[in-house]
Amino acid sequence: MSLEIHYKSPNGRYQAKFSGDHKEIFEQQAAFEEIFCNNTSCGKCDSEDTRLNVREVDGNKYYQRVCNKCQYSFSFGQKKKGGALFPKTAMGWTKYTAPKEEDDDSPKPKGVKK
Repeated sequence: MSLEIHYKSPNGRYQAKFSGDHKEIFEQQAAFEEIFCNNTSCGKCDSEDTRLNVREVDGNKYYQRVCNKCQYSFSFGQKKKGGALFPKTAMGWTKYTAPKEEDDDSPKPKGVKK
C-alpha cells in the first residue's frame, strides 16, 4: 500500500512530503529528522539562531549547521555509498572558521573542541 504524508518538523522550521509504504516513510522521516531536527540549537551557547552552511574546499563539500550568535558549527559527514548525510556527533560543536572571500579554496584550520 502506497501512502503520502505531509510532515512538519517539531520546531515548525521545515516541512516535507514523504511517500511510499509504511517502512519507506519511516526511513525517509528518520533520515530527515536526523539532519534537520536534531542539533538545531548551538552546543556552545544554546542559541536557536542557527543556519545551514555548505562550503567547498579543493572540490570537497562540507556541510554544517552554524550558530549566528557565537559562530560555532556542527558538522555532517557524507556516506561513501549513496552520499547521504549523517551527523558527526562524536565531534560535537566546534569553532566555525568562515572562508576568506579572496582565498575561498584554501584549506581551513580544523575546529577546536568546546
